[in-house]
Amino acid sequence: MLPSKEEALYKTSFNHFYLIPGGTIEQWADITEWLVLRGAKKVVVSADCKAQSNCINRRLSLLQTYFNCDIIFAPNKAHTKEGAGELLSEVRFLGPIHAVFVLPQIKTSSVSKVSDIKTVQYIDNALRLTAPKALFVNFINTASGVCQLRSDSGYPTFNIQWLKELEFGDVLSGLDNILSLRVKNILINNDKVSESKQESTQALFKKLAQMLPSSAKELSAQVKEAPEEPEIIQLVTEGPQELRELIPLFIIPGLSTENEIEELARFLLLPTFCAVLPSTPMSIKELAENYAAQIRSIWPEGPFNLVGISWGGVLATEIANILNKHSKVYLYFIDSAPSTLQSAIHHLGERTEMEVNLLTRIFVNNDAQFLKKLQSAKDWNARIACVLSSYEADVEDKKALEVGLLLLRNRLQDVMLFRPDGELISGTSHLIRPSDCSQYDNCDLTLYLKQIPLIRLVNGDHRTIIKNKDTAEYINETFQLI
Repeated sequence: MLPSKEEALYKTSFNHFYLIPGGTIEQWADITEWLVLRGAKKVVVSADCKAQSNCINRRLSLLQTYFNCDIIFAPNKAHTKEGAGELLSEVRFLGPIHAVFVLPQIKTSSVSKVSDIKTVQYIDNALRLTAPKALFVNFINTASGVCQLRSDSGYPTFNIQWLKELEFGDVLSGLDNILSLRVKNILINNDKVSESKQESTQALFKKLAQMLPSSAKELSAQVKEAPEEPEIIQLVTEGPQELRELIPLFIIPGLSTENEIEELARFLLLPTFCAVLPSTPMSIKELAENYAAQIRSIWPEGPFNLVGISWGGVLATEIANILNKHSKVYLYFIDSAPSTLQSAIHHLGERTEMEVNLLTRIFVNNDAQFLKKLQSAKDWNARIACVLSSYEADVEDKKALEVGLLLLRNRLQDVMLFRPDGELISGTSHLIRPSDCSQYDNCDLTLYLKQIPLIRLVNGDHRTIIKNKDTAEYINETFQLI
């Protein structure tokens, strides 16, 4: 674990304390050794797993003997708000805190019902009060959202993610460079893993934000304007409106992409239709059957050109499965491959955690008391009542918002449950992605398609590539003729 001479060493402070909450025996022992070898003299370990093997005990003993350092063991209590506050206060009483390295909690009887995200939230809140200048280094894959909020608030934060194929020791091998070069978000890979098979946590976190409505007001307006039943409308394009020699294009929208789709349509050279999501709760399968029938009433024989945008990529895939039984289907995924959407939505968490994170995003509220109320509410309806009770709006807006929140939650959950059905879609497909993505990552679309998709990178992000003229020009150059 000793760094090479060429490597920029992370600088520790011999008179400051370093706190390591959580982790397996091997993980916190590795971090402890890493710190001591870089000059740290005071390390506090707060974990349920105590050193029991002779090997670990010998490592710790050697560190204490040869480097004259103190390794202090504290109770693992960061999984509660009060416990995290007490832990940080106790360490601060011993001396100044230089850094906290947060490792995944080992599930024991005391922490089995507590998510890693909550633990990170508790430590973050306590650290802001106890040692606001202390460095916060997170190794928990599911807590990137908390780290992003912490970093955005101006607190020194590093979010370290790694692929499951790696050992924790492999992760530490690059930690000097990460901390010394001030890389705030990093996904650690290795040579055995194919190039950029996964997007970085930071990119997925940003993508999630761009997938969702930006506010409660926007969501309420969407519900008010939405039809009760699924509809397909024709858009104004640069091309002909009549259906003659050109196969029409059918766009399946995301959860908040209306404006971008209008911009996209302005540059398209073929008749273009767009699905309009209803205000009535319907599963993805029900929506797909309805839209497939409407598409066949507009263009009975096929083949079919479909464009899935953002969340609409999953719905477009399900529609294509139905239409594929009648004719070939040609698909465009605008940063909307099912696995990409699932990876982004995964950052909301699961069940209660997902609902709480979704509501705090829509209402743009991360107040500790607000979070506590939502987390303690017994179910979804109780959480909705909680947020609406403090939301200033008239009765009509609140009723629309209640409907919209349920639709939003259900549509996100449907994406997470979406799986290949074994029937592969025929026809050429295209994957259009932001320019910072890998040219070689097909986002597992071969699980759904007979042919490997053609990949096109476009300048912009998840939302802006939709209206980028290059996207429209690529579709104009490649859409399927009769």
